[in-house]
Amino acid sequence: MTLFAFSTVYASENGADINDIKYIKSADVEFIYLDGVRSFVPDIQAAQHSLLYNNDGIESEEGINAYLSFDLEFGSGPVALYLTPLFTVEGGEGAGTLHKGFLRLSSFGLDLDLGKRSLWWGQGAHGSLFLTNNAEPLVMARLTNLDEVTLPWLFKYLGPFRFDSFLSRLEDNRDIPNPYLAGLRVIIKPHRVLEIGLTRTVMMGGDGRPSLTLER
Repeated sequence: MTLFAFSTVYASENGADINDIKYIKSADVEFIYLDGVRSFVPDIQAAQHSLLYNNDGIESEEGINAYLSFDLEFGSGPVALYLTPLFTVEGGEGAGTLHKGFLRLSSFGLDLDLGKRSLWWGQGAHGSLFLTNNAEPLVMARLTNLDEVTLPWLFKYLGPFRFDSFLSRLEDNRDIPNPYLAGLRVIIKPHRVLEIGLTRTVMMGGDGRPSLTLER
């Protein structure tokens, strides 16, 4: 089993400004060569390869694979657009797609993202019990406060507070087609050396299942 990968990344020295009209945040070129051990099961045309971690669900083919992607940012005032086009050469065939892309609306200290993106919730360098970028990015609505805030009244003793929430509808190629996936994450820091996080994800609904309503 052989895995060879090389990548180079270009990124600007300064962070993006929300008032930038257009901005190339980063560019990434990656080459991956896969040469796997063939399956010993008769009539199974498959090979075993090393896992490609943190790859946003991109599936590489046997042999040489080449990838070119850009993180693009367009913004004015409280509105920003983030796009990540991906160009691939796999098995000698080229293709291009919009791998990630979402619109962000920022107001009153909140950020609302609408579109396709990845989230990472939990610990671990290559995986988590909740959400990672090992899977393909989800089409979602996400509401969060990117900057920590101090809550009023007695809640101020909880320290800096941040929350993250999302709602997505999954694909139809599964046992229960088109279910909803939702999640909520709350983080507080009552002391400079102590941070507490609570996370919950739930899958619900789907074709053939009761519809989601606000009624009990």
